[in-house]
Amino acid sequence: LWQGRDQNLGKNSKPENVLDLNKNCVQVLGEYILAEARQGEDKKIIESRIPVLLQCIEGQETKATALVQQIIQQAEDPDAKKYAHYLLLQLYIKIPSLLKGRLQPGG
Repeated sequence: LWQGRDQNLGKNSKPENVLDLNKNCVQVLGEYILAEARQGEDKKIIESRIPVLLQCIEGQETKATALVQQIIQQAEDPDAKKYAHYLLLQLYIKIPSLLKGRLQPGG
């Protein structure tokens, strides 16, 4: 897929979103990331997937909202809770506005 593409991007250029996932696919991607982290019992898996996830939702409020809602819903599962919280934390570190007004205090 990447063969033949320019590998030396400029300092200010952003990578092209070649996946162009819709809202539902972004939610499924979030589920896959959580499932992979749970199966491997390793939070570092989440860290390695954050760039792809951010690229899929960058600048698209509906996709970002759907993703965050899906992760919050996944956090209700006791087995997935720590991984869902960690994924939300990693997203917050990269884009603080992503969670603005979406989380309840003390939750």
